[in-house]
Amino acid sequence: MVNKYIAYFTSDNGLIESIRYIENMGIQIIEIVSDKYIKGLGCDEKKSKISLWGVAGALTGLFISTYFIYWLNSINYRIVLGDKPFFSLLNSIPVVFEVTILFSVIAIISAFLITSKLPNWYNSIDSKYILDKKKYGKYILIFPIDALEYSIDEIIKNLRNSGAVINKIEEETELSPQFVLTEKIRILKKSLKLVIFFIPIIILIFIISLKMNLLNYYPKSKNFELISDMDYQQKQMPQSLNSFFKDSSGTRLPPSNSVARDIPKYHFKSIDFEVAESYYSNPLIMNDTILKLAENRFRTHCVPCHDSTGKGKGSIITNVKLNPDEEGFPQPADLTSQTTKNKSDSQLFHILSAGQNLMFPVSHKLTETERWALVLYIRELQDKARR
Repeated sequence: MVNKYIAYFTSDNGLIESIRYIENMGIQIIEIVSDKYIKGLGCDEKKSKISLWGVAGALTGLFISTYFIYWLNSINYRIVLGDKPFFSLLNSIPVVFEVTILFSVIAIISAFLITSKLPNWYNSIDSKYILDKKKYGKYILIFPIDALEYSIDEIIKNLRNSGAVINKIEEETELSPQFVLTEKIRILKKSLKLVIFFIPIIILIFIISLKMNLLNYYPKSKNFELISDMDYQQKQMPQSLNSFFKDSSGTRLPPSNSVARDIPKYHFKSIDFEVAESYYSNPLIMNDTILKLAENRFRTHCVPCHDSTGKGKGSIITNVKLNPDEEGFPQPADLTSQTTKNKSDSQLFHILSAGQNLMFPVSHKLTETERWALVLYIRELQDKARR
């Protein structure tokens, strides 16, 4: 006849001694229950590989985020801004850092779920003895004893010498109402933990499904945007109707004789070269301060098209790859050519202020002093090209 016994221990030393004693007797232990890891129980003491998963996830996030930012800014959509580099590693650090941490956390959680098991709904040992754990000891040892092969009294005596409280597990014992209630509460707590764990994952999957329009919730013409960046607002669009005004026109003319604040209006049109020639003259003389100011403005507003030497081979001309059937972006004027040299300072100032052909005016971006400084800088480029 085989009887099953449960031993409670208050110390891990007594538990380890009893385990070794029972194993030496040749008895197969059914289960060991402990609130913490105890070295020496014969468990797998290999170092966890979850940390390696975290490192692998971090490196993956680092590579993906860095390459994606590079691809987005340098290949897919080139951001031309004042001859600045398409890809800036320093400016990418915040985004790369966040994505790296995110991938690392996802990898660690995934590794934990793959290599570990979720909490059991029921304890595998006889449930009615769980309540005795608080009463007798926090370490539990379950083992069987064959009454025909071993001396039960001797084994129990040796275990008690190690500090154990031993009870015989009765196979057929009616569970008390108190225990049933406690078990229901325990199972409810574990269920809530699982729900709390999976709710964010379900919400994330739902948001991604909406974002990718997998549920066909939105029409194809307007995809769902998680962060719209205020693209869609209750505002008056240009050339749209507005019933508030008598003429129903949403585009309103400014009051008569009004001017924009801090932006002096340039009064001449792009074709008024002769008028501008007689009206303007360069009030500046080149010096170190003017040269520094002009070089800064030239790199910001002119270099993308005209390049830093003024030859008209800027990054928007040389780096934009179009299909073979497309003509491409037309090359702007060579600022060091004889044609440009023949233009007076007033004419160059007029072109900067009113624009010419595809070149847009910069009078609303640069002050009059900055535009005259650019004229002097163009002369400086012409002198360098001549040397």
